[in-house]
Amino acid sequence: MLPEPPRCVFPGCPKWADHPHHVTYVPEEIKPLCFTHHEEITFLNGQQSRKYHYRKLSNNHRWWIWHRWIEGKMKPRRTRKAREWTEGWVRPADPFEQNSTELEAVSVAPERTPRKARKTQSKRDKTRKMQGKRQKSQKHRRKGSKRRKAIRKRKAGRTIAGERKSRPAG
Repeated sequence: MLPEPPRCVFPGCPKWADHPHHVTYVPEEIKPLCFTHHEEITFLNGQQSRKYHYRKLSNNHRWWIWHRWIEGKMKPRRTRKAREWTEGWVRPADPFEQNSTELEAVSVAPERTPRKARKTQSKRDKTRKMQGKRQKSQKHRRKGSKRRKAIRKRKAGRTIAGERKSRPAG
């Protein structure tokens, strides 16, 4: 009887390990992963490398990424830049998926509908809008200046110690 092929080492993943992933290169440490998880960890490594200006990742950094990802604390972003790296990879056919050959032939890209033209304001409408804003801001300025004047008057009626000056009668 043949031995069972290895399973993906990602926790909770029941899939077969189709892809060996190099966690480190020197010393060589390889973990078996399914296609999806191999793609994810590759995205993470690339994103971390770009984060630090394409610097080569150290073994410690690679292990740190690996453990954070295994613990579920790091999620990859499926950006265009990340997917460029894995475009050439061949996704293994899922034996449980029916009509997988038919699905590959269908185009995935949806047809785009033209966008509606934006409603633009005329220059006259914009200037009217701005004039209204200016008037409102001037009203607030006036109120503020009235308040300031009242405060100044109250303060002027007091001495340095904070007591009111006595006003002469009459």
